[in-house]
Amino acid sequence: MRLNAEQFMTLYNMRQELAPRGWNPLSPLSDFQQYFAQLGSMQHDWHIPKRRWTTSPSPWLLDRLQDTHGAIIVSIHFSLYFRFLPIYVGHVLKTLHRDKRLGIVMERDSLALESPAWHERAASLNLFPVDAQSRHVGLGIFRALLNGDIIFTYLDADAGLGENPDSLSVDFLEHGAKLRSGLFRLAVKSHSPILPLVSSPSGDLLWGPIIGADTVQAIGLQAAAQHCMTFFEQCIVQWPYAWFHWASHHYRTSRDETSCTVLPGFSPETEWVVCDDCVPSLRLHLPSGAVYIVESEEA
Repeated sequence: MRLNAEQFMTLYNMRQELAPRGWNPLSPLSDFQQYFAQLGSMQHDWHIPKRRWTTSPSPWLLDRLQDTHGAIIVSIHFSLYFRFLPIYVGHVLKTLHRDKRLGIVMERDSLALESPAWHERAASLNLFPVDAQSRHVGLGIFRALLNGDIIFTYLDADAGLGENPDSLSVDFLEHGAKLRSGLFRLAVKSHSPILPLVSSPSGDLLWGPIIGADTVQAIGLQAAAQHCMTFFEQCIVQWPYAWFHWASHHYRTSRDETSCTVLPGFSPETEWVVCDDCVPSLRLHLPSGAVYIVESEEA
């Protein structure tokens, strides 16, 4: 079986993180192939769920609309509707509280890739971009929260300026993850609660547990980050093919050891996977999870 580099790293990370849970990423193979079809579609199309989210906003969100403080909504790149989530929140804000704005933390390249229709809709809903690579991003988020605005960000994007010496290491799947600590510090400083949010593959809104600013201060930044990532892990384990950051996941892991769990039941066609455009050439043995550097291109 031969894959390109993105497919190869996706399969490697899926295998390392989910094999200890008894999950075979190629069973069936059609699911793996469909994953990349969705990934391509997600990058070009703006998927809107069929059900009307705007008719049933979260009670938590309604409460925050009446509060003078801001709030932070955290999400991950999960399901085809992840790009529509901030649009949904912005719609609720515009409908029920016109003074509230929503700031979306994004890298410049990601913002540039959004379609004209997305930018037009965002502008009509009082959404404003927050440049994650700006030297003043922390100050901008802090001022927005003090102004009563809501900040929306994706925790799995690792968006930010420069290195992250104060990163938070949390338990996440089998090899942990590193998160930037700045957002959690700002939550305490601005007295703003944090709430995880994703959409299921079928379009259901899934709200995680509310983490109040007092709770963050009481339990610590790392424990607060752990609450968020535990919720996201539960979603990923339930729907592994709904997470679109598998290919880059190894950049964010916090532990170096790899799984030695051996999976049975691979066919000769899928037992070995070769990366066609990796330099040097790599070969993954799926049953063991071992990766080898090979000199020959022959599978």
